[in-house]
Amino acid sequence: MLYRPLSNVFFPPMSKLPNRTVTTTFRTQPGVRDALELAAGMENRSMSNLIERLAIEYCRGKGIPIRGLDDDGMGDDRMAARRTPRGND
Repeated sequence: MLYRPLSNVFFPPMSKLPNRTVTTTFRTQPGVRDALELAAGMENRSMSNLIERLAIEYCRGKGIPIRGLDDDGMGDDRMAARRTPRGND
């Protein structure tokens, strides 16, 4: 099977795609990593998700806006709204 180039397909720049994640790397002491791994496991989260949640809570507590979460005024309430059962109106 031969593949033809997709010359007529438009791909937006990666930075313009909604809900893209970025890779972030940092160094920490082994004990801190172990504690993060344990805490993430206790909450059935990945370490990445736990660190993201901690950063979001910290920023919101300090009044630091988070682009992409706070822009529309909904933030994490979107997920809570999806899980909330609707009443019989």
